[in-house]
Amino acid sequence: MLESPAPVRTTVVPLGRMLVFDKIRSGNRDISCITCHLAALGTGDGRSFSIGQGATGLALERVHPEG
Repeated sequence: MLESPAPVRTTVVPLGRMLVFDKIRSGNRDISCITCHLAALGTGDGRSFSIGQGATGLALERVHPEG
């Protein structure tokens, strides 16, 4: 039997938004978590291994400069 997810704590939602959109968390400080981990994909990117820094595009459209 599946358990229900924990209720959303509305008091920490603004903190979560700040963290997921903050570019300072990346190594080069040029992309945020949401660049690859889109909410529309359940905060995933549809890949088994994220491309991350150095690439262009979002989620499945993300392409590494070296192919």
